[in-house]
Amino acid sequence: MNRKERMCLVLKALAFFYCLVLLGVALTPLHAEELDVTYLAVSEHFSSEDYNQYNHQFFSFEVRNGNRGWVLATFNNSYYQDSVMFGRTRHWTIADHVEVGLVLGLVHGYYKYNRCPRLCPFVSPSITYTKYKYFRPRLSVAGSALVLSFSAKF
Repeated sequence: MNRKERMCLVLKALAFFYCLVLLGVALTPLHAEELDVTYLAVSEHFSSEDYNQYNHQFFSFEVRNGNRGWVLATFNNSYYQDSVMFGRTRHWTIADHVEVGLVLGLVHGYYKYNRCPRLCPFVSPSITYTKYKYFRPRLSVAGSALVLSFSAKF
């Protein structure tokens, strides 16, 4: 990683931290019960092999109160553009250690190669194995991609 890439990564981390502080201030009245941090994501696209990525530099925070929450994520999308997603989440336990979820929100970063305005609607169903606190694999569908990610619950 060269100096320019490192600086870009540092600035992206600072911007993300600033957004988290704003999110925390906005959500303070919710008295969140859980914090879910997702720290890795890889994808496989149904539509084309040209868009697959093995390192999305994905990082998200989800603040939950019961089975509902808010999520803020930053990642490098399959077009290699920086993206930010903000949305509302809902989760249902369907079996021991198995949870299905849905994210409804907005994503920014797909405007260059897509016929989408700067803010695009985002819908993502998921299934998560929840037995372990700090290693929770999740399969989700985002657009035309199947995404494998890992999260930790605090």
